[in-house]
Amino acid sequence: MAWDYLQYVQGFRALGCEVTYLEDTGQWLYDPAAQTFTDDVRANARYLNDALASLDPALARCWSLRAPTEPTTASTRPAWRARARPRTSS
Repeated sequence: MAWDYLQYVQGFRALGCEVTYLEDTGQWLYDPAAQTFTDDVRANARYLNDALASLDPALARCWSLRAPTEPTTASTRPAWRARARPRTSS
């Protein structure tokens, strides 16, 4: 499933866009090794980083993933805070 979305990253980058991949569902992530959902994002973050780096090493610095247990800010990486906007409740 990840490669479905990473094709968009690669395509927009090929068109000359500055790309930032943001995974901000706030949902638990699927752990294929344990075959269950988990709030521990470390394995998924490693996979995402490696997959993006395989497309282009510069992309390894252009992503953010929000864990389900983190606050509503889209990213904890300081470089992305300026791009991210907190969610507002309706």
